[in-house]
Amino acid sequence: MSDKPAINQLITIYIILSHRGTYYCGITNNMKRRWREHCSGQSKYLSIYKAKEIVYTELAQGYEAARKREKKIKQIGPGKFMKILNLSKINNTTFTK
Repeated sequence: MSDKPAINQLITIYIILSHRGTYYCGITNNMKRRWREHCSGQSKYLSIYKAKEIVYTELAQGYEAARKREKKIKQIGPGKFMKILNLSKINNTTFTK
């Protein structure tokens, strides 16, 4: 049986903050399993820098769509992407009396 997800399966694109303050971006069809793998050192990058927390997730319909989105985030840079996302949240804040 292949680990590659079905064409129409929902795939999670995620960004993890490391204890070093760097970001890791990836995709998975099982976020709980993947988080355990990252925390147990089964991911090369995060085995060195240690996963601290998942700071961002979004869903994509199918593996190819998720892979394209992951590539786009990695081109921007996960850290810069998070800064843009945080600025967007600040700019969309509604202030009340």
